[in-house]
Amino acid sequence: MGNHRKVPLPSGNKNLCIVLVNPEHDGNIGAVARSMLNFGITDLRVVGRSGEWSEEARNRAKNAQVVLDSVKLANSFTDATSDCSVVIGTSGKREDGDKTAMRHFLLPEELPERLS
Repeated sequence: MGNHRKVPLPSGNKNLCIVLVNPEHDGNIGAVARSMLNFGITDLRVVGRSGEWSEEARNRAKNAQVVLDSVKLANSFTDATSDCSVVIGTSGKREDGDKTAMRHFLLPEELPERLS
């Protein structure tokens, strides 16, 4: 791996936040922080964690320590998204029954049309 170069980050994502709900692995928190900063996003919110980041999370975040250091902790998803006007969620799990009442399943390519 090479040295970190100081290059300007993308901007324009000031009104976008990422919310992780009960993340199971610390490394994933760091990886998300790193990906966010690559796109100029710094507002990370985490539900169900203490805010003490392990060495694994720090290592995976690499140069995105600023994102980890400014995480907003929340007790619930509702708290984490209380100031959001549009909430878009993703999951690897597919639910049936009552849990789908508020969900509208879309393919990623359908999202722009639905938001316009």
